[in-house]
Amino acid sequence: MENTHNLKISQANGTPEPKINIAEKVVIDLEALSRSGNPHPEYDPGVVIHYLLNVEGIKYEVNKPIQSGLDILVLTGKDPKRFRIVQIINQNGKVISRSIDADEKVDLRTFGIEKFLTEPVPVTFFIDKKAYYTIEPCLSVRQILVEHAKVDPELKTLAVKKGGVFIQYEKLDEIICLEQNARFTLFDNTPTTIS
Repeated sequence: MENTHNLKISQANGTPEPKINIAEKVVIDLEALSRSGNPHPEYDPGVVIHYLLNVEGIKYEVNKPIQSGLDILVLTGKDPKRFRIVQIINQNGKVISRSIDADEKVDLRTFGIEKFLTEPVPVTFFIDKKAYYTIEPCLSVRQILVEHAKVDPELKTLAVKKGGVFIQYEKLDEIICLEQNARFTLFDNTPTTIS
């Protein structure tokens, strides 16, 4: 549906008045459409379609039907290294949720998209060769030793290798902000007996 408006301009040379085509803008509220159970409406070419997304209870208007997980996450202002998007879809009364990676594309024209949430990205870290997971971006040395490695901090010391040298964490209350796939090792603090 195209609106054509005549723009009256006084022209001294007698040329016809120009016609200006102004595209109609339609905003589709994805949550309301999903809950209605109706499919996406068909529009004539030239109609500019915007999409109203519900992301954690806040409505955002976007003008492209294809959005990446990162595009949607940026709307929230959350750190993409620490959070990811969860898409909530209503398919015939059954609610389905799925995590969306930052580079994954979401087609907003897909039937049933209801809303989006965010969730913390689990951080994977290693102690020796064993993998551990947490949604906390920062942990104390004590938390890593006791809650994850399940060792006595009196008997073991946490260390990290940097530049070919092991650096030991001596203070149990020291906070370590974890990088994805950080690698630690444990040193044994028990005295060595000499026979």
